[in-house]
Amino acid sequence: MAQIFKSGEGTKLDLAGRQSLEIVSEEICASECTVRLVEIPVSMQDEKPRIPHCH
Repeated sequence: MAQIFKSGEGTKLDLAGRQSLEIVSEEICASECTVRLVEIPVSMQDEKPRIPHCH
């Protein structure tokens, strides 16, 4: 089965320093997955690098 999701239907997330949108989640229709679109701006030379992390 296929389903079309439009970005305007997603939920905006409040993540520091980036634009983020949760497109699919348990609240919307999926019981075992989450799909997010996250745009992170390119770091500037004088910015402190982010520490390694995982999700």
